[in-house]
Amino acid sequence: MSNRIQISIPSPCHEKWAAMTPTEKGRFCASCQKQVLDLTNSSDREIVSILENSSNVCAKIRPSQMDRPLQAAQSGNSMAASFAVAASVLLLAGTAEMQAQIPPQTIQHNPESFPLGKIAYTQPKNLVTGQTRDESGNPLPAVSVTIIGTSTTAMTDIDGTFSIEAGYGQRLEFSALGYSKYVYEVPAQNKPFRITLKEEPTELMGDMIVVRKTFFGRIFYRIGNLFR
Repeated sequence: MSNRIQISIPSPCHEKWAAMTPTEKGRFCASCQKQVLDLTNSSDREIVSILENSSNVCAKIRPSQMDRPLQAAQSGNSMAASFAVAASVLLLAGTAEMQAQIPPQTIQHNPESFPLGKIAYTQPKNLVTGQTRDESGNPLPAVSVTIIGTSTTAMTDIDGTFSIEAGYGQRLEFSALGYSKYVYEVPAQNKPFRITLKEEPTELMGDMIVVRKTFFGRIFYRIGNLFR
């Protein structure tokens, strides 16, 4: 799975989180007989790791964790991280006396404010571009390019080029009259590509016409060949 994914809960669960049985990693839902993970405090890396090991995850998450690309890569600036830690220590030390004088406050949390349900993850879409050609290398116009499983379709122009918004792992089907269909899977590294469609052998059916070998018949026969 690519680390450039985003998550959502298309069909939120209406079961009560507080009524579920507590477990080590979340709660157990008696209604659907499965564990519901508590990911509200999980990092992007932890969420991606969980999704890499299971494609059927039911969880409670924060709205801010959804509908945005998850950052699964480790931050590379250790100096900046050290500086941030040092600054936090100084800030805590400088405000410790002030905080001691402030009476503690109880923060009310409403567990139902968090989306709850089966997680669906998608790849952010990119503009996929390319060109279709026949076996002789000529551009193929009017080729239909469809994302399999969706109604999203594009057509190649007179130069055989096309563009369509698709995500990593989605499959594109190329189809044109008189040519075999071709399926292409969008790779993680998106860049322009070229597709060659093979001509499909066709059979013609219909009434046969016998042309007599007369002068006018030969002319008719030759003219007829021009329109084959």
